[in-house]
This record gives sequence, structure tokens and C-alpha cells, in this order.
Amino acid sequence: DEIGMRRRLALPPFVHLIELTVQGHRAEAVEEAAAALAEQLKLSAGGRIDVLGPAPHRIVRLRKTYRWCVVLKTHSVPPAVRLIRRVLREGSRFRGLPVIVDVDPL
Repeated sequence: DEIGMRRRLALPPFVHLIELTVQGHRAEAVEEAAAALAEQLKLSAGGRIDVLGPAPHRIVRLRKTYRWCVVLKTHSVPPAVRLIRRVLREGSRFRGLPVIVDVDPL
């Protein structure tokens, strides 16, 4: 039953999820950057990759650092990686904040 449900809802293992976590010391700046990142990804993806979020990370604050995430849902990882590389600056940064990229997070 679980596998059938996952297939119908396009959930792993039938798709890949890529989590982008924006982090920083100012909560408002992190939230705004995550929203801008999601918008930029949606515009650049052209509907070929689903962009979910932004949303507070499951661990919102860790060691005085606030975290928000954006999730990409795709059937193929390479096009999503190319999209991420186009949008993120050198050193995996967006609006000056670090972004952690996690392919198929648990």
C-alpha cells in the first residue's frame, strides 16, 4: 500500500528531493532570502522542476543560526543540480547567506 501511495503522490523512491537550507544569524534575513531563493528557482525552472517552500527548517534554530528550507522535487538530479548552480553564487551562497544542498535527505 505504501509503495502504491508513494507512486501516486510522486514521492521517493519515484522522485528525488533536494533540500536547500538557507542559514544565518538574523531570522528575518534568512526568511527573506529563502523566499527570494524559492522565487528565483521557480522562475529559472520554468515548470520542469517542482519548487516547494520556503518553509522553516525542521530544526529552525541551531547554534544561534536560523534556518529555512526550499525543496526541489524532480525525476532527474542532473537538471536540478544545473539549476541550483545557475541560481547560487560561488561558494553556495544566496544573498550573502550560506546554503546547504542535500540530495535525497532522510
